[in-house]
Amino acid sequence: MNKEPTAEQIKVFWEWVELEHNWVNYKGCSRCPAHTYIQVCTPPIDLNNLFKYAAPKVFELGYRVKMESICESSFQFVVSKLDESIYHYGHEIDPALALFRALDEVREASK
Repeated sequence: MNKEPTAEQIKVFWEWVELEHNWVNYKGCSRCPAHTYIQVCTPPIDLNNLFKYAAPKVFELGYRVKMESICESSFQFVVSKLDESIYHYGHEIDPALALFRALDEVREASK
């Protein structure tokens, strides 16, 4: 797939995870650091955040997560029911996107 998820897809995903944290970026300019603004944002899609916040959600739903295969140029994550009755796959060049795709399939299936 190799297409970045949209901001809306990421927002919907983190809402499904029920992330209770607020990530805040404080930005100011170098000439006047007192003038700052606050931007509430979602955490980046990376392996640390996915395993820390999203994987526990699928564990609660009776799934497990594993990296099934790694080719020279791509990664595949499989999220499956513990009884192996349902499988969701994510296959991407970026391992974080591969995991995101698999976890997002679980979100879609749980609607």
